[in-house]
Amino acid sequence: MGLVAHQANHLTRAAAALEVAWAGGVAGADFLLAIAIGDRGWPRQAVRNLEDVVGRRQADLGPRHPDTLAARHQWAFFTGEAGDAHTATAAFGELVIDATASLGPTHADTLAARHQQAYFAGEAGETHAAVGQLRALLEDRSRIEGPDHPQVLATRRSLIWFSSLCGNLAEAERDLEQLLKDAQRCLESTDPHLLAILSTRASFAARAGRTAEATAAFTQLVTDRSRVLGPDHPHVIHTRLQRCQALIAEEHSTQAYGEITQIVDDAQRVLEPGHRHINLARNMLDQLRQLLDGG
Repeated sequence: MGLVAHQANHLTRAAAALEVAWAGGVAGADFLLAIAIGDRGWPRQAVRNLEDVVGRRQADLGPRHPDTLAARHQWAFFTGEAGDAHTATAAFGELVIDATASLGPTHADTLAARHQQAYFAGEAGETHAAVGQLRALLEDRSRIEGPDHPQVLATRRSLIWFSSLCGNLAEAERDLEQLLKDAQRCLESTDPHLLAILSTRASFAARAGRTAEATAAFTQLVTDRSRVLGPDHPHVIHTRLQRCQALIAEEHSTQAYGEITQIVDDAQRVLEPGHRHINLARNMLDQLRQLLDGG
C-alpha cells in the first residue's frame, strides 16, 4: 500500500502505510519510509532516519553493498535538499567512487550518483564544475541508455540550466526548446520530467524579463503539477511561489501578497518547520509588506 501510494504521489498516505509496515517489522520499510518522508517535504527528518538505515546496512552488509549504496544515495540527496549542498556534493563524490567499484561505471545507480554530484555542485555555486561533469555524464548516458531515455533528458535539462548561469541565456533557451520538443515526443504530457522542463522554460522567461509569459507559464504549471503530484507536494508549493514572483515583476503586488499569505499557511501545514519554501515565502511576504506600506 505504501509503495503504490508513493508511486501515485499520495505521499502522506504512503508515509502512514510505510510507518505501519516498519512498526510491523517489514524488511526495508524503514528505508522506504524515510524516502516518503523526505519527498513530502521533511528532508531533515529523512536525513535523521537514513543515518540509522545507513549505519545498520554498513554494519550488516558492508559499505559497498548495493543496499548500502542505495541508502547512502538517499542520505546524500536529502542532505542536499535540506540545504547543505556542499556536504551532499562531497557525499556523492564518495558514492560515485564506491558505486563504480562495486556496480561498474555503466550501472544506472552509478550514473545517478554522478548526476546528483554534479547537480549539488551547481547548487553549491560550483557552476563551471557542474557543467563539466554534466557534459561528461551526458555523453556517457546517451551512449549507454540512448538519447530518448528520461534520465538522459533530465541530464540535458540540468546541463542547460547550469550553463545558463555561466553563459548566454538566449543560447540556453534555444537548447531548452529543442529539449522540450524531444521530451514531448518521448514522454507523456503528465511525466514529471516534462513538467520540470516546462518549469525551467518559465524560469528562463522570468529571467529574460518576459514577465507576462512567465506568469502564464507558472499558472499553467501550478495546475498541471497539482493534478499530477497533488496540491500539497513541495514542487507545487514552490511553483506557486514562482508564480507570485512573476506577479510581483508584473507589478501585481497586492494580488501576490494575498496569494503568498495563503501559501505560507499551506506550507506550514504540510512542510517541515524551517523548510526552504517556508523561508522563501516568509521573506517574500516581508518584502511585499514593506513595499505596500511604502517602506
